[in-house]
Amino acid sequence: MPKERVLSLDIARAMMIVLVVIGHYDPVTAPEWYKTMLKVIYTFHMPVFLFVSGYVYIATKKEESYINFLLKKVKRLLVPYYVTSLIVITIKLLTQGNMHVQTPVTMSAYIEMLYLPIAGYFLWFVLALWWMFVIVPWFKTRAQRLMLMMVSVVLAFLPMELTDVMCMNELKKMMVYFMCGVVVYDYKDEMSEVLTRLSRSIVVPIVFVLMEILYFGYGVEQMKYVLPFAGIAAVMQLSDVMSVMAKGVMMKVLLYCSAASYIIYLFHTTFEGFAKSVVMKFGSILPAGEMGFVIGAILVIVAGVIGPMCANEVFKRFAITRVLFGLK
Repeated sequence: MPKERVLSLDIARAMMIVLVVIGHYDPVTAPEWYKTMLKVIYTFHMPVFLFVSGYVYIATKKEESYINFLLKKVKRLLVPYYVTSLIVITIKLLTQGNMHVQTPVTMSAYIEMLYLPIAGYFLWFVLALWWMFVIVPWFKTRAQRLMLMMVSVVLAFLPMELTDVMCMNELKKMMVYFMCGVVVYDYKDEMSEVLTRLSRSIVVPIVFVLMEILYFGYGVEQMKYVLPFAGIAAVMQLSDVMSVMAKGVMMKVLLYCSAASYIIYLFHTTFEGFAKSVVMKFGSILPAGEMGFVIGAILVIVAGVIGPMCANEVFKRFAITRVLFGLK
């Protein structure tokens, strides 16, 4: 895989993890423009994450036994999922009587976490991604993976719901984006000319913006089926541009954010929760109106990014925490 392509994927991952943190700050007092921004973010940020995961998976795929592969994914995904769930549930139980907790839990959460993302619904991503890694290796040729992509398209838009147990319903809805990344890598040589032209064109971002306007401004419901794919294309184009233009400190920050993205994903709501409690307690010293909201939002979002990044630095230093949180 070309070096610049890896760089653009890292940049895309960094941008999307920040959007994840922003997307999980949604106070009832938020102004309408902020709520609209969150709605736009939710049309594409997780599909981009899954696209990147699929692309990286197939681009870095090694010849190894299925069991060894799954054991690596247990260490990378399931162990951190259950450890994080245990920590978050415990923190909620200890603090929810004295400070604001957005989604309180009970003692039964320790059992429910075994099969539901009860610590925080955002953890669906980890369980759904696990199942994708369980399924995809069975499809060994690119023709077979293209067929799986087609099946995943049908499943994604099939008007039926699956069980929430082990996030099977999220798997049904989201696997199409993972497979999109897989197929784009599989057929990158055949699509290279088209992809190169698109990367140099302003058509993709313009089309994406127009689709968002049609969806939210004019209620064109059909846009919801194509917006995630348009968002993937627009973000990847922006990432390609930034991989060339971003220099120095900006590039270092993006790459560091990308490297810490998994820990940010696991713990951002915990740090956001503490920051929200502080903002609520001392909110009277903030300016009134939208300015006060903006300052509070910045403080919470920065805490949701910087806090886990600091935790990531600590976790990397110790063998036990590297194991518990799936760090290499």
